[in-house]
Amino acid sequence: MTKSEAQMMMFLLMADEFYILTRYSALAFFQYATFRMAHHALEYYLKAGLSLQSSLNDLKKLGHNLEALWHEYQRRVPELDIDSRVIRHLNSFETMRYPGKSKFVRAAWGISYEELFSEVFKNVPEDVRQTLACFSLRDFDKLVFDLRSSLPSGKDLPMIAASQDQQKYLFQDNSCFSKAKNDKKFISASTRLGDACLRAANDAHVREIHKSENIELIVATGGHSNETDGNRRYGQAVCEQNVGSSGGT
Repeated sequence: MTKSEAQMMMFLLMADEFYILTRYSALAFFQYATFRMAHHALEYYLKAGLSLQSSLNDLKKLGHNLEALWHEYQRRVPELDIDSRVIRHLNSFETMRYPGKSKFVRAAWGISYEELFSEVFKNVPEDVRQTLACFSLRDFDKLVFDLRSSLPSGKDLPMIAASQDQQKYLFQDNSCFSKAKNDKKFISASTRLGDACLRAANDAHVREIHKSENIELIVATGGHSNETDGNRRYGQAVCEQNVGSSGGT
């Protein structure tokens, strides 16, 4: 695995975790946590795609600005059909990072982005619209699905949800990602990556190692009694593939 591929995988792993955290926060009606986790998830999905052709320093220059990241990613994947207004609205959640800095004082749950940008919604008083943070879990699932699928092999890479709790909040009321399809991707990935998966199925630790110069990505998902064999095999396969090719560039 090349250095840029390892960087992409690391960003993707973090993005998937933030996505699960977004879904958990939304299902539990944690207002600020939902908006902040949604922003983090999109930031890392976009950086995952950009990392194949951009250095970490280049990505750092783009910062946490979703609009800047999206503009750059859209230039490279012009066929991806995502409404820039949605990115702009979600990007404004970044101001929630600090108390008193955000203009948002109202939260609207379940309002679709189509409704948010409709002519009917324009009848809402301007002072209300400008302070309204809207979030639709169904729309956010679709946004993540489209963005993740646009990544190289994104349609084939499973999400690593190692515990029953992670799987619960990932797949609950999710019309875009299902456990059955995710399990099939694990099996397919294990088959493609070969016998290395099987040799380390009993690894009992979860660890991630990311070295800045000679990147070595290790993801070994194990040690959970409720974890599926597929998770262990896929995670360890990623580990062995990277360790075995750590000299690649």
